[in-house]
Amino acid sequence: MALPGTTLTEVEDWLGDLRRLTMLNLSDNRLTALPEQVGELRALTHLQLDRNQLKQLPDALTTLPSLTTLDVSRNKLTALPDQLGNLTTLTEFTPANNRLTALPESLGNLTALTTLDVSRNRLATLPESIGDLEHLYLLEAANNRLTELPDSIGRLTRLGRLILTNNHLTHLPATITDLSALSMLYLSDNHLTALPPAMSGLTHLTWLFADDNQLTEVPPDLRNLHLTRLDLRGNAIRHHPDWLAAIDHCAL
Repeated sequence: MALPGTTLTEVEDWLGDLRRLTMLNLSDNRLTALPEQVGELRALTHLQLDRNQLKQLPDALTTLPSLTTLDVSRNKLTALPDQLGNLTTLTEFTPANNRLTALPESLGNLTALTTLDVSRNRLATLPESIGDLEHLYLLEAANNRLTELPDSIGRLTRLGRLILTNNHLTHLPATITDLSALSMLYLSDNHLTALPPAMSGLTHLTWLFADDNQLTEVPPDLRNLHLTRLDLRGNAIRHHPDWLAAIDHCAL
């Protein structure tokens, strides 16, 4: 069922009678709440609630046993249900562009997740349990207020893209160099004074964006990587090693 952009202000309780419904698109409306009856949609696999005015999600939403895609971006959410971890079939979760200040620890139970976009919120930290998302490929947490990352992030051995642009990071955990599948790392617009010394552990890294930080030197370990794009502009680096010339797209 697709009802995007129809200026809906509420969803009727009879929605729960559509027990065979597999896809529901209510994006770009004026919804401020969802009825608890949404929990009756046991066959639902895709739910789009983006671009509404939701301030909270009903606990019943976390009981949907078949849900694989959930988009609640561009709402007014200040928190996510503590029971979020019950959605163990979820593969794509997008709570971007809200007012979230924290993520529930139960997030780590979503072990089927491949894509998580929490960008443009007010997050200062990520839960330690994020390291349990063993199938995660994309983690986007740009435009938040992150000051540090949990050590557990190093357990995301299938992570291919990590986007941390425009946060308040002053350092990275040493475990970040355990991300052996990582190919793209975005660190622009933070407060980093150095990168971890064992960057050579990122054996699949090809893109590294660390512009507009407070770096004072180019980590020697970067020489051992197969970088095709490197951006170090807007730092305090005075010496640029000759080997940087071998990188196809290098911005200093």
